[in-house]
Amino acid sequence: EGANLVITGRNVKKLEDGAKRLSTTVTEEGVRIRQSAVEIDDSFAIIGSQRPELLKNAEALEKVAQDAIYLSIAGKDKLEPAAKALTTVMNQMNLGAENSRRIINAIAAGSQAGAGNIQYITDAFEKSGTTAKLMNIELEQHIGLIEAVAPKYSEASIAGNSLDKVLQEDEREGDRL
Repeated sequence: EGANLVITGRNVKKLEDGAKRLSTTVTEEGVRIRQSAVEIDDSFAIIGSQRPELLKNAEALEKVAQDAIYLSIAGKDKLEPAAKALTTVMNQMNLGAENSRRIINAIAAGSQAGAGNIQYITDAFEKSGTTAKLMNIELEQHIGLIEAVAPKYSEASIAGNSLDKVLQEDEREGDRL
């Protein structure tokens, strides 16, 4: 309910215009955005519900949505899981909109080079990302850890939980030294 209060008539118009514009965009790299304005508008809602502070900044929300679109194209997936992947990592690592391009590049690179796809990375990250952040493990390093264990765990959530336990144990071992 509080999030809806932030959406003013002017912001709604800005977001609707942004969704229409994005749905007909060809990127600088020559990639044509194929998502409809409705899908993009839905991604605004997903991203805004995961990162409510973006509801106060239409430009930042649009930037994150555009990066989610790029991730969905790279992963040959729908926009909704890409938006959730991006916001999950943003939340776990406490990163803002200015880091969205870095995040999607790391996720896309990990999913293309490793055994875990975007959804796998997202699910594992959700279970272990906060601990990685607390231990000052960089985003790219943590995705590398997820990809390193992916061949051994068919379930991403189990991989993430296992990584989380290893990281916590490593932290406890450090406290004893």
